[in-house]
Amino acid sequence: TLSVDTITGQTTAANVKLPAGYVIQTIRRDPTAAAITRYTGSSTSYTNTGLAISITPKYATSLVLIRGFINTGTASDAYIYMTIKRVISGGSSTDLGFTASGVNYGVTQHGTSVSGQLWHQASFEYPDAPNTTSAITYQIWMRNHSGSGTHYMGWTGGTDTTHNGMFLTATEIAQ
Repeated sequence: TLSVDTITGQTTAANVKLPAGYVIQTIRRDPTAAAITRYTGSSTSYTNTGLAISITPKYATSLVLIRGFINTGTASDAYIYMTIKRVISGGSSTDLGFTASGVNYGVTQHGTSVSGQLWHQASFEYPDAPNTTSAITYQIWMRNHSGSGTHYMGWTGGTDTTHNGMFLTATEIAQ
């Protein structure tokens, strides 16, 4: 039996390695901490929604698993695309979305071919291998597939809304 309160590396805590698959840390964006005003847009170019989560990995070899459950509204007969952009230490962003034939489809897409708006709880899980121990911000960006109609992120536009159906987590996993 080995009982310890703290394990510290001889020269630095980063020298203590966990077995692959162990959760090192989980960051949760608290959906009730502050008002999250609804995002609206109709652009066919990706636009920053303002929804983001930040994490500082303890190990460069870690996997960062980003999970999102976001309330979205799609215009009649339209599609919306949502992507994640990674920003390391305030530098330039890297789009993590899927691109095929020159079209960036993001990490999730949905839409409707019916008259009227479709509300949907968009969910995604994205495993990222950022190879850094610097602070990372994962930003949620959205775009419309066509210039017609307005898409939404968040159930209501009320400024006193603290929930709005948007959840984000970032989990660092040892590799």
